[in-house]
This record gives sequence, C-alpha cells and structure tokens, in this order.
Amino acid sequence: YDLDKNEYIFLNLNFLVDKLYQGIQFEFAKSLVKNKATYNGKPIKSTVAFLSIFGDEFSETGLFYSVMDNAFAKSKYVRFNGRKLKEHLTDGEPDYYMRDKAKVYIFEYKNVYLGAPIKHSNDYEIIKSEIFKKLVANENSSAKGVTQLVNTIEKIKKGEFQNVDSFDFNSAIIYPIIVYIDFSFNLAGINYILNREFRAQINQKGITNNVKDLILIDLDSFIKFQDLFRNGQLKINNCFNEFYEHVKFTRDLFNRISTFNIYIHDKTRKMKYDSPKMLMDELLKMLPGDEDLNIEKV
Repeated sequence: YDLDKNEYIFLNLNFLVDKLYQGIQFEFAKSLVKNKATYNGKPIKSTVAFLSIFGDEFSETGLFYSVMDNAFAKSKYVRFNGRKLKEHLTDGEPDYYMRDKAKVYIFEYKNVYLGAPIKHSNDYEIIKSEIFKKLVANENSSAKGVTQLVNTIEKIKKGEFQNVDSFDFNSAIIYPIIVYIDFSFNLAGINYILNREFRAQINQKGITNNVKDLILIDLDSFIKFQDLFRNGQLKINNCFNEFYEHVKFTRDLFNRISTFNIYIHDKTRKMKYDSPKMLMDELLKMLPGDEDLNIEKV
C-alpha cells in the first residue's frame, strides 16, 4: 500500500515474495527468448516453454524432490520420487509416492500460475474455470492435478503399483495431495471446491473405499517446516487427520473452506524452529569464503 513517496506498507508478505519469485522467472524467460537461448539443442521460443523446462529441471526435480527427501529422510517410509516411479510404471506416475505401513501418500506437484487478468476479473465462474484448467483438466481435456490423482488411485486399486512397492494395497488408506507454488491457490475455498470435484470423480469410478479427501499444500509450507517433519515434531499423518477434523462437520463456514496453510501455521506457532538447515547450507555454499574476499585472518 502506497503511504507516501517511496514509503509503502506490506499488506501481505507472502504475496510480495510470491510476486518477486514469479517476476524473476518471467523476466528471465523474456531474456532467454529474446536472445534465442537453447535448451538441449532446441530454441526456447516462449515463456511457456521456459516455465515447462524450469518446472521439470529445477522446481520439481531439484527443489520439490530435495525438500521431500530431506523432510522424511529419518522416517522408515517407503519413498519414490517421480523419476524412480517412471522406471517401474508405463505412464501416468505421480510426482512423489510415500507409504507408512498401510498409509499411502500420493503427491502431484504443480508449477502453474493463475494469470493476473483471471485473478483481477472479479468473476467467480472465470476464476473457477481457470483453476479447473490448471488443477483438474485443461482445455484439451488433458488430466491435471485432481484427475491425475484419481487415475493414480485407480491404478493402485488395480494392483499396478505392485511393480513399485510389494504391498497388499487392498488394505491401503490413500491420501491424495496436490503441492502447488502459486500462493493464489492458498485462498480459502479452493481446496473445498477441488475436493468436491475429486470426490465426484472417485464416486463415478467406484473407488471410494479407504480414500481420504484431497489436500492442497503450498511448497513453501514443506520448505518452512521440513526440519519439524524430519525430527518428528510433526507427523504427516497426524497433521492430515487433524486438518480433516478441522474442516469437517463444522457449522463455521470459514473452517469448512479453510486451508492447510492456515492449519499448519496455527499448529506450529508455539513450536520452536529455525530456518531450514538444508536451505541455510545451500546459502552458505553460495556465499564467498574468506579466501574469496582476500580477508586475512588475524
């Protein structure tokens, strides 16, 4: 908010960080396209092409996989990232798979954004339609997010994941999760309407038994709280089940349409934690050492 010349107040710090992160990506993409940069010998012709490369090569495989591996490294969970799953499944693998005894967690990671014209349209149907294109199925009817999770659950029920994990999936309790990066998807109500679509799809396929409701989680929450998951202060199953109780059977409308982001921050507000160790270690690698700065030690 503009208070005065060169004086502003941040109404939402998350929104500011989100815009800076997106801005860097789009400016970088614009520069690469303008200078006819190539990737794997092919020119990067558009911002969309760059964002696809960025998602595949860094955002998902470099960041999301690393955070998940670090957060649950000390657990005894069976874990496979999308690349490992691709080696065993013919197609349509989730982006991350994790099993704790009979509890199966399947993750779809979405490096997608809602465009400014959509967000500023002030039209519910336009906004909902675009959310569904990003997280249910696009204009070409290609499966996204919700539909990908439904397809994965169907494969699990058919026994196709036996090639990945030798477990009796008839007793499995399945938790479907979408991990997103655009803070716009963190608005109250989006998880609610996407879960209604998710339940409709699994009802239609007759695969509702032992399938939990859909949960949307922003990647920032996993990054921020990864050490709490790693050291056991947070248990993913407890968090999910508590969130289900938080939004279920309540007369409070705001609770019913609440988000996992609000729940996890409320749960951890009295916990002691520092900046994620993995993040600080990576930052230290990028900072110049004494020898690089020509500093003489006394």
